[in-house]
Amino acid sequence: MPGLLVRGVTLHYADEGRGEPVLLLHGLGNSGRDWEFQLPALLAAGYRVIRPDLLGFGRSGRPEEGFGPSEMAADMRTLLQSLGVTGAHLVGYSMGGAVAYQLAVEEPERWASLGIINSVPSFVPQRLHDHWQFLMRHVLSRVLGMQKMAEMLTQRLFPARPDLVERMLPRYADNDPTVYGHVLAALSGWDVRAQLSRICCPVLVMAAEQDYFRLQDVQESLALLPDGELQVVPDTRHGLPMEQPDIVSQALLRLFSRSSRAWSASA
Repeated sequence: MPGLLVRGVTLHYADEGRGEPVLLLHGLGNSGRDWEFQLPALLAAGYRVIRPDLLGFGRSGRPEEGFGPSEMAADMRTLLQSLGVTGAHLVGYSMGGAVAYQLAVEEPERWASLGIINSVPSFVPQRLHDHWQFLMRHVLSRVLGMQKMAEMLTQRLFPARPDLVERMLPRYADNDPTVYGHVLAALSGWDVRAQLSRICCPVLVMAAEQDYFRLQDVQESLALLPDGELQVVPDTRHGLPMEQPDIVSQALLRLFSRSSRAWSASA
């Protein structure tokens, strides 16, 4: 897995295949490995797939500061510049969706398409339930430890899939609780809803029917996008890319194919 020095630490990433680039951004507590569920389909369709471990997660180093979507977006620009990638399809899941939204509003002309999976353009708590979600994760990670939090989280994400619990639990457990807490704190103040009208590429927002992001919030943000489409996947939870990999892969390929034609024509 190649590495790039970013902000004084090593950012690890995978860069596989040839063709139009696709940048895949993972969720909180995850890593680029989690896109292995989509990797075969994307490579078979002829895309170049770039899967970073965002700083603080996976094999990447832990920075001393800068744990929010803005800093992570800047890291991704550094990575793409080092790889000579000037434009790409952009996909983000959960926290990675926040980073993807940040990249899309900062450089809207750079992206052929934007795929958002179980994420929203603002993580600022709006309701008591939202505050409880942030508090619960802080308490579980700091007081009970990452192992216990990982056990509870995977049971919640994959209640009927012991295979996914077994597979994903060690990955969530192998997180630095300090980094995890810093990222939660940064996310709780992040909001780009006022900038969504800047995004000019086609956007696909995928939402799990039983996600903990409210569908109403997803729909309200979708209305702010110039070219947005919503796909709700029935009987699924927050771990949608792992729970239903084929549905996610096929939806992304449809998005890429549609946007590639328009992108190529305008290039």
